Amino acid sequence: MDIKTKANIQAKIREKEILQHFLSLREKGQVPAYITPEDMKDWIISEGRNILKERFQMECADQRDGLIHLAWEVNMRLKMQDIFTELGLTTSSSTPLSDQDSQRAALSDLQSSAMAEIPSPGIFSQCYFDPHTVVRRAVRDMIQQLARLPVARPHTVSEVVVDTVTRLFRTVVDDGEEPFDRKSSSRLLSGVAVGTTVIVLQDVGAAQELRVQYSHSTRASMVSMLHRELLERTGSPEVLKAALKGKRGALNSTITSVITGVINNLLTPPVENAHRTLLLASLGPLTTGSCRPP
Repeated sequence: MDIKTKANIQAKIREKEILQHFLSLREKGQVPAYITPEDMKDWIISEGRNILKERFQMECADQRDGLIHLAWEVNMRLKMQDIFTELGLTTSSSTPLSDQDSQRAALSDLQSSAMAEIPSPGIFSQCYFDPHTVVRRAVRDMIQQLARLPVARPHTVSEVVVDTVTRLFRTVVDDGEEPFDRKSSSRLLSGVAVGTTVIVLQDVGAAQELRVQYSHSTRASMVSMLHRELLERTGSPEVLKAALKGKRGALNSTITSVITGVINNLLTPPVENAHRTLLLASLGPLTTGSCRPP
């Protein structure tokens, strides 16, 4: 086993321990009900991303380093989805409250004495090996974030595309009767996911400068809609799986074009896209705006 593989395995073990500890504390009532496993997963990815940026010591990546970060993000999300599967979790394992109710609850918790008991270590990487400390810091961070306005943190288009591609691919992998060998196919799946993400981002073009609110309900509805459309075009789950294994290369362009179409619809102003109203009705609240600060 090479050093990189060993490091990846160790990282996955730590991240699984963190999520398991989160679930344990949540079951005991020591984590607010409005903070979900999905929120914890997003926090782990966000903190891992920050560590990666510190390691490369850059704010504005060149093209090569940008691809490294993108590949990391894709693989991290695929890995966290594997952990969810291993723990018996799904994106619907717990239904979050509405944004308004979550914010009210977070504001209440933020003002309570319980918040004073949660440590706030300065550097995540220094406490990364202690699941309890990590989870308590994560809970503090998420309560503080939810208590701010607006409730939903605007996401970059890159984040939306990466999350959509990896969720869609995981949905395809888990669908149908034929089992998907994750161990032998993980590298291939990763390569196809990274390639698809790069092509979709290139097709989106200048729209990458926008930011969108990307709620839990929007994510689930978006992937479900994409999965249904791809099944209609390909005819069966097994054909889709074959495409992810590289055995149906001709389908790759179909997959990327369908994803690009949905992303573009989300980013197009209503006056320019009459169909966007119907799309938003199925996906839930979504707003777009410039990534520049006001």
